[in-house]
Amino acid sequence: MSLLQKIEEKRNRQIKKDKNKKIAIATAGVATGAVVGTIAGVLIAPKSGKETIEDVKEKSNQVKNKINENIEDTKFKVKESKDKIKEYLAKRKNEKSENEIVEIEPLQLIENTEVAEENTEA
Repeated sequence: MSLLQKIEEKRNRQIKKDKNKKIAIATAGVATGAVVGTIAGVLIAPKSGKETIEDVKEKSNQVKNKINENIEDTKFKVKESKDKIKEYLAKRKNEKSENEIVEIEPLQLIENTEVAEENTEA
């Protein structure tokens, strides 16, 4: 792998890392805004105490469900990324093994030749 390719890979990893960080911040902001907006809307609305409590419970469950969906989605994305990384590493390992085999073969030929010469001399 050339130096330029390594630099490009590092740059791409940093871009992805920054993008994921921005997505996490945006998601947290949206979730916080939803919670604050829901609470403010429920408390400002002219309803009785029981109705307000029921609304708070309902909205809380909705937010909880939305958070659980986001968590499941994130788990799926992490698993998918993990699988891609494993696949990439396995591929790299196979490539490395193939390169080592090519490098070892000439050494084995030399050793076999030396053994054959020793057997003919004896």
